[in-house]
Amino acid sequence: MATSAKYIAVDLDGTLVRGDVFLEACLRLLTDNILNIFLLLAWALRGRSYLKSEVAARRPLDMATLLFEADLIETLKREKSGGAHLILATAADGRHARQVADHLGIFDGVLASDAAVNLKGRHKLAAIRNYVGNEPFIYAGDSVADRPIWEAAWACIFVRGPRKDQKAAEKSGRLLHAFGAPKNQFRAFVRAIRPHQFLKNLLVFVPLLTSHRYLDTNSLVATGLAFVCFSLCAAGVYLLNDLMDLPFDRQHALKQHRPLAAGLVSIPLAASGAFLLPACAILLAYALLPYVFTVVLAGYFITTLAYSLFLKRVSTVDIMTLAALYSVRVIGVQ
Repeated sequence: MATSAKYIAVDLDGTLVRGDVFLEACLRLLTDNILNIFLLLAWALRGRSYLKSEVAARRPLDMATLLFEADLIETLKREKSGGAHLILATAADGRHARQVADHLGIFDGVLASDAAVNLKGRHKLAAIRNYVGNEPFIYAGDSVADRPIWEAAWACIFVRGPRKDQKAAEKSGRLLHAFGAPKNQFRAFVRAIRPHQFLKNLLVFVPLLTSHRYLDTNSLVATGLAFVCFSLCAAGVYLLNDLMDLPFDRQHALKQHRPLAAGLVSIPLAASGAFLLPACAILLAYALLPYVFTVVLAGYFITTLAYSLFLKRVSTVDIMTLAALYSVRVIGVQ
């Protein structure tokens, strides 16, 4: 890749690594102690930059669990050997950014957020211009937030970037390289909620069959709704489980291919699903099914939540909890 620009500025989150180092550090804090959520909320009240700074001060990154973009890094190494000056330009906190830069050993400079400034979008562009002066620069990024920088760059590198911006860069002759297909998380999200596991919830139809009410329309509809509610709850817990186990899954031979661990589903999307899917299930049950079923469903959700967070680590309790969760699918619809 021959270039005529001396400087190449490279984004971190979603570009140099898949995922968001700040959010992953937040998850590690919560994994350490769930009560740290109150610390996060308190820091957030003082602004996003302050929050990032406090998280980075308390939770250094584990390089072994980061998903680096190998093809991009190899390209950057070739450019550096050809005389390019590489800059890590990121909205991540400076502590995290310098950790990554030190680990890779290819960057000549680091531009990052601190407790006062969140280096994103136009703030990042101003920092890059201040660094390079009047020299042209190349920018490698991945998201819509990078658009002002791509527009100002001499040439653009995209890592699963938006189609609109890639086409604009190509049309203007400034598209230097594009790594990976543009992001489409829907299919990966469906995989992440494990629909094949919903088959377990077919147990809710057992009472319908044993009582010979399978020809009763009202009973069929109610049982079908119960199946949907149990499935939505389970899907939310699967997402939460993957969030809490993210760094461990990335080091597991098989689990590293799960959508969240592989960086195919973002942490915000997974967290939203972990909250909204069970909430929808309980609201649906409350609105359309007997009150007793809503109570059973809420108990099922709390139990699966407790199992994912800590009960699965206790062997005897682990087996008893799983047995109870299978039983409640049958009991809940009687």
